[in-house]
Amino acid sequence: MAGSRTGVAATGVTDGRRAGPGVVHPRHPPCRVHRTGRTGGQRRARRARPPARARGVGGAGRVDGHRGPAGVGTLRPPAATAAHERGSGGVARPLPPGEVRLPAGARFPAGARPALRCARLLHHRGTPPAGHRAPARRWRGPAGVRPGRGRPLRRARVAGAGREPRVVGAGSAAPVASTGHGDVIATTGHEPGGGRVTLIETGAPAAGVRSRAFRRLLASWGASSIGDGVLTAALPLFTAVSTRDPVSVSTVAVASVLPWLLVALPAGALVDRWSPRAVLITSLVVRSGLTLSLSALIVLGRADVTVLAVCAFLLSSAETFADSAGQTLLVTLAAPSELERANGRVVSTETAGVEIAGPLAAAALFAWRPEWCFLAVGLTFVLAGALAAVVGVRVERPTAREVTTLRTEVCEGMRFLVRQRTLRVVVGVVGLTAFVTSGVNAVAFLHAIEAFHLPAASVATLLVCTAVGALVTAPLACRAALRWGGGSVMVAALAVLAAGIAMLGLGHAPWVAWLAYLVMGVGAGGWNVLSSANRQRLTPRPLMGRVTSAHRVLAWGLMPLGAALAGPLAQATSLRAVLVGAAVLVMAIAALSAPRLLALSRTSDHATPEQVAESHPA
Repeated sequence: MAGSRTGVAATGVTDGRRAGPGVVHPRHPPCRVHRTGRTGGQRRARRARPPARARGVGGAGRVDGHRGPAGVGTLRPPAATAAHERGSGGVARPLPPGEVRLPAGARFPAGARPALRCARLLHHRGTPPAGHRAPARRWRGPAGVRPGRGRPLRRARVAGAGREPRVVGAGSAAPVASTGHGDVIATTGHEPGGGRVTLIETGAPAAGVRSRAFRRLLASWGASSIGDGVLTAALPLFTAVSTRDPVSVSTVAVASVLPWLLVALPAGALVDRWSPRAVLITSLVVRSGLTLSLSALIVLGRADVTVLAVCAFLLSSAETFADSAGQTLLVTLAAPSELERANGRVVSTETAGVEIAGPLAAAALFAWRPEWCFLAVGLTFVLAGALAAVVGVRVERPTAREVTTLRTEVCEGMRFLVRQRTLRVVVGVVGLTAFVTSGVNAVAFLHAIEAFHLPAASVATLLVCTAVGALVTAPLACRAALRWGGGSVMVAALAVLAAGIAMLGLGHAPWVAWLAYLVMGVGAGGWNVLSSANRQRLTPRPLMGRVTSAHRVLAWGLMPLGAALAGPLAQATSLRAVLVGAAVLVMAIAALSAPRLLALSRTSDHATPEQVAESHPA
């Protein structure tokens, strides 16, 4: 995996017959391992001898039930390595073109994406290590390598296959195959002081949307989204049922929104300082503890409005940390060309959890016992934390960094957001559309009852139509962006959103209301996927937490303002006028931002944030 640490020294092909220790040679075809005959005494001696435990990761290097004398990721003795490099004539053997020498603990170049995945330790006919009697084996491989004889072995299975590469110490790493076994492309043969053969296999890099680490992160995201959906429905409902006081309900609602305005910016700066994986796990543990404690207080009858408001504030505060950390991990695992696909899966997962599965589970649990809602939320956060704990990724931080205050780091992120023109346009459109759609949501239910004559019990199904539209669009947005360009699809998504709002404002038949919400979900889903991907692509990784939190602050800060203005405007004019005006505003936003959004070239999909920033200056 690119950027991962490894303890294998790539020393180049030494001659026409054998490769050096840990050599990666992409031109060699796969090797087939053969075993020569073995006498009964040799077999009995091998069974009686206890296997030597590998010094690398436990289980790595096991072949046919036998552990080699050294584990994957370890280096040969310096004397043996030096003697091998000198060769038989005492002259250093040159490296072939395209191969480099990597010392222990070195880092692969970020753009190289080496094919090193896993290693098997085999014993070859040579001088065995002291005190170790190696079985006789031969290989048959590329041209110039001595062919073997005898019965072919069944393809050996690497113990621990399927695990992600993980660093086991300074200068020592244990890469393990992620899927399959790959092709053998390197061997180590006779060397002074050693008699083993190492076969290095290839495969796709561990990072990416198809990696096990990303699937675990997505599963953690899904579990926490279900908990958020249950909590979003159960907390205000329990407040209304237990207090019967509108002021108490509004107090808890404000307490759940305030952290996005007060805590989000410092949280993003702290996520950029700390390990995002540790921040995500800690946030989920804190949220699970809060919800389980709230469930216990409800059972004891101690959950008054003060307790509910404090819990709402703390839960949202922890969510700001988890949100920034999750975005940073997503960018770490997904390549720049995979950001649309990764965000499409995240948006689909969040929509299914927060808007469909969570509210349905909350309705079923609340009808049974209210405290079970918060108990279920706590368990989902525990599951999400456990899944996040097994995400095998670490974000490299600079070894030396200037000591600055938290305020300075927050201002640095805001300055970058303001000065980078394309990023400023993307985040600005997010904030303005959030302002408009919050006003639409504030009056849409009343308009559906009065203009479309929908029963009050069926009004909530409109939100399900929005979720279905987003679920359908999210996985298709990345394909559309590859075909027509991300900027073009983003402008089209805004136009579709405006069309849905206009249908809601101008329609009369009841079916138009469901269709309008479905169309709005299609537009919102496509925009959310592509805007998140381009925001992440335009942001350098050291600033990812701060820019993400600034984006959340802008969106959440304008939403209450839009909802507060929609009511008085509808009272002064009409509900239809407010909805039609909102559609016009969204179309105006799309038209004004179209030149900058269309400038997002498709060629930037594989570029680094620094390269994209150079192509889109302030």
